[in-house]
Amino acid sequence: MPSTDLIYKPVGLDLWERKSPAPGTRVVLVQPGHGAPPNGMWRHAYIADAVTGEFYGLRLLASLVTTAGEAKGS
Repeated sequence: MPSTDLIYKPVGLDLWERKSPAPGTRVVLVQPGHGAPPNGMWRHAYIADAVTGEFYGLRLLASLVTTAGEAKGS
């Protein structure tokens, strides 16, 4: 899974997650969690801010959209 050119647009339970980037405005990187299942398993991935590196945690792949508008978790 590419780790760049992703935009966070929350869907499902990600809509109620407190520690999240602003919807549709922040580009995120997908980062593996240490000692955790790999990204993509159970249609989830670990994300962090692309600019600051702030870690946001586990989010649905369907909430990650490429800059071309394609959802990653279809």
